[in-house]
Amino acid sequence: MLAQQLNKNLSSELNDLTLAFVVRTQNHWSPEALERFQSYLRKNDYIRHEADLQDSLAQAQEIFMEDASRLFICTGKSCSKRRKFDISEEGLEKLAHEHNCSILTTKCQGPCNQSPVATLRVGENCQMFSQFETDNDLSAVLKYVKRAANSSNALIQALDAEPFLFNPKQDRRKPSVALKKFEFLVGLFRGEGSYLAGPGTFWKETTGSWEADGRFISLRAGTTYLIEGKQETYNSFVMIGSNADGKIEAWSFGSGGNAESHQLIKENGRICFIDKMERKPGERRLQKVLVPGEQGYEELLEIDPGSGIYEVYSTVKMERA
Repeated sequence: MLAQQLNKNLSSELNDLTLAFVVRTQNHWSPEALERFQSYLRKNDYIRHEADLQDSLAQAQEIFMEDASRLFICTGKSCSKRRKFDISEEGLEKLAHEHNCSILTTKCQGPCNQSPVATLRVGENCQMFSQFETDNDLSAVLKYVKRAANSSNALIQALDAEPFLFNPKQDRRKPSVALKKFEFLVGLFRGEGSYLAGPGTFWKETTGSWEADGRFISLRAGTTYLIEGKQETYNSFVMIGSNADGKIEAWSFGSGGNAESHQLIKENGRICFIDKMERKPGERRLQKVLVPGEQGYEELLEIDPGSGIYEVYSTVKMERA
């Protein structure tokens, strides 16, 4: 009895893995891809005979092609970690009914650095989605799914789903959707700054780069001040990315050894670096503000002396070099 149950579990696991393979390859795999998959299955004792895999593949292909349209949502570890919306059986049944498309979950579809991912099949054509994390993101994807299902065409105008479209053959390093609004920071910028309360100037150079396959933006900056007739340069490093809750944060490090974390908020065309450190009432606060422009951005340092009102202390217009 125990052996029969074990074989049944292994067979179920094999079928789940094979379905994910068929979805990942969109039902078109190379001999090399099949060989790698077969080697993995053998190594982990999922199959003993080639016929086992052939039977599982036939079943997976049948499931893949069932119904006029079908959305396959990945439940791999990386996708499950970043996804914020409900994919319970009840929730998916409701969504399937509302959007005229059957919905199934699968094991890992890859690529994990673009999680969460999903694959839509309409007829013979497929469209993959990536980095749709929130309920609002899911809503945009499902509107695409519904229009595609109703028109019997997977390759329709993207509209609000445009940021989430993914081509696994071309977009392996697709930048973070959440960081798209900070893309203006990528590049080399230079500027001369001034103080609003008095004389004096300073010079700043910043290099912004995509990091970790486009999931973070790094800013490396050097600021030169004229102190007692001598130039002194202070270096800093900032990493911008989304946290587990989907909020954009920045982690900054200075040449003096200081390290701080900030929450980034975009409002009224300004991006504010909000200090996350606990402050006592009446204690002075600092915040950096970025205002995007055509050829770069303006960077302001604002100070709240303890009154609750921020005032501009210095400003520098960073122009793309």
